[in-house]
Amino acid sequence: MADYSEPERYYDWMLWKMRQEEKSIANKYPDGYSTDWRQHEMKFEEEVVKSDLNKEKELFCITAEECGELVQSCMKIARWGVDKKKIQDLIEEAGDVALMIDLIVDAGYITKDEIKARKQVKKLKLKKYSSLHGYKYEG
Repeated sequence: MADYSEPERYYDWMLWKMRQEEKSIANKYPDGYSTDWRQHEMKFEEEVVKSDLNKEKELFCITAEECGELVQSCMKIARWGVDKKKIQDLIEEAGDVALMIDLIVDAGYITKDEIKARKQVKKLKLKKYSSLHGYKYEG
């Protein structure tokens, strides 16, 4: 049976508190999005503006914009440290970039095999020039 009483030691208490908050958020928002974000999405749906760019330009412009937003998210973490909101922003931006890459693949500009091969090249470069080579990567 689980013990729901507050722990006495600081680190145990912090872990306990974090788990309590996660349960509270999971109960309120099963998909992890807050009411503020839902209101933002609803507002966005009301203000639909179609682009006058051709499909190719639009694909690459949106991809570039999403990459820029991912850069901003990463830099906020690098400058200010990690917290739940920054991680949520990182997940959103990484997901947006991943989708745009999938759309570029679907449009036939590049293939998944070419991406996979490039990942291997980058992995070797990281191993040579970076301390990130200790991360496990199976892709």
